[in-house]
Amino acid sequence: MLLVSIAAVALSAGFEGLSVGERAARYQGELVGPLSKHELELLRELVLAAGEPVARTQLLTRCWGGGDGRTQKVDVALSRLREKLAHTPFTVHAIRGVGYRLWKTDGTRRPASLAAAAQGSFLLAEDDALVRRVLTRVVTRVAPTQAVATLRQAADVARSGTWLGAILDIGLPDGSGLDLIPILRRRSPTIPILVISGRNDHDTINRVAMLAARYSMKPVDSRVLEVFVEEALVGPRPPTLHLEAEGGR
Repeated sequence: MLLVSIAAVALSAGFEGLSVGERAARYQGELVGPLSKHELELLRELVLAAGEPVARTQLLTRCWGGGDGRTQKVDVALSRLREKLAHTPFTVHAIRGVGYRLWKTDGTRRPASLAAAAQGSFLLAEDDALVRRVLTRVVTRVAPTQAVATLRQAADVARSGTWLGAILDIGLPDGSGLDLIPILRRRSPTIPILVISGRNDHDTINRVAMLAARYSMKPVDSRVLEVFVEEALVGPRPPTLHLEAEGGR
């Protein structure tokens, strides 16, 4: 009965070719994944929602039984699920303040309505051209991004537009990315901010924490970045300090 129900919902929701069984998911006969137990359960819940968003807390309850209340595990699992759906026309789409939904893309690996749903973009300030391109590629899988290379450029664009979040390098050629935080906070007091740096400087880390921002060492793990972006889109959470060991995951 459950499998018939999922198949019927998938067809009516426009998820043609996608089937979700008890042990695996397939698209047009090809295996999706392989998926972990929780990834498969998340996909099942999103299919049953028929394109409607499901709150993070609901997914935590349904797929983990509630557990310890740490919803970050939902974000991480959904990030991995999105990667495993890459060969299909479907993706996991975050809607700010609402939750997640399964969505058929327009071929760009991003929901066609994403820009309108997001109602803003992410600001990325990073002077290294290669790092800037890599980070931009990761963020734009989920939301529009405006990338700049200097503090002056970032300050100019920060004073206009609607920002969903910001990723700021500390060591910009004409100053510190930390100087952008007050500018961004004046426009949006709760804007999520991720500060990145190649130095493990405890004074800087403490200052970042006092500014209610997150911190990650370079090179930035793509999953750390994806989780940050997803959380910014789904809704504000209490700021936490995240230290990423250099070169490790």
